[in-house]
Amino acid sequence: MGKTLFWIVAFLGGLLATRVLAQLAAKKMHNDSLPKQANTPRVSETEAMVRCAHCGVHLPGSEAITKEGMSFCSQAHASLGPRAPR
Repeated sequence: MGKTLFWIVAFLGGLLATRVLAQLAAKKMHNDSLPKQANTPRVSETEAMVRCAHCGVHLPGSEAITKEGMSFCSQAHASLGPRAPR
């Protein structure tokens, strides 16, 4: 009985080891087949956010429309001008 149990455990251990090694090999092959992205720069610069003087929504400064020193989210809000404070 002891020898049979030993061989069953040894067989299952061998199957487990084979499966783990196969997964590691497949992962390595998958990573090797991916294109290298060494030349792509990472964008780490942040951009200032501005607030629309009419509706109050925040948007990046590069997308804002500036009129008379105030920032607006759209041409329509720029033509309406700033909203009166409540």
